[in-house]
Amino acid sequence: YLPLFYVGRAYVDAPNPDYAKAIDYLTQARAKNQKDPEILVALGDAYSGMPNEASQAYVSYRDALNMDANLVRAHVGQAVIQRRAQAYDIAIENLLEKAEEYPNFGPIYRELAETQLLFARRLPDNTDEEKATYEAEVAKALDYYKKYLSVTGDKSIEANVRYADFLVWGQQYEELKNVALQLANAPGVDAKVFRYLGLIAVNQDGDFEKGKEYFDKLF
Repeated sequence: YLPLFYVGRAYVDAPNPDYAKAIDYLTQARAKNQKDPEILVALGDAYSGMPNEASQAYVSYRDALNMDANLVRAHVGQAVIQRRAQAYDIAIENLLEKAEEYPNFGPIYRELAETQLLFARRLPDNTDEEKATYEAEVAKALDYYKKYLSVTGDKSIEANVRYADFLVWGQQYEELKNVALQLANAPGVDAKVFRYLGLIAVNQDGDFEKGKEYFDKLF
């Protein structure tokens, strides 16, 4: 069953995943071995990546946890599904609980950051008090993402571009400038990095010529 499992897992984890093929191979692996919960975790990840299959993904994670309650990846997978259902408070509570149990499992903090940001963005920010609450909740999201980078040591372009996004929401423009400048020469980097640099040049530095240069690169 292992070759089937590894092929299925690879289709899930590939840069361009093929979840349908993953499910095909993982289902075959499951037919050969009913006792390996990692197959169910992989099936949960595959179903989670497909539209309208959240229920099946949740069931796969649940069944895996019934076999081994310490499968932290399954716990995180369930929290992601809860987030997609906009049950942000429940997802955050569950992720925080798992962060205490598994403090060195980096993906927990990434999902905490994403969930916390979505929660914050739904808050009103009309009054000074509401704005203060909103900014405090966004700051939590930024801190969680910093924790993810710290625990995992993830230095990939994608991870740092997402870090830049969090810095935008957190209004941390000096750090944003440093991160965006490091990313500017990375091959194939998301063009929004130049938008960030352009806005900083215009709004923070008052350097309109530099801002135009960055916007030209963006376009």
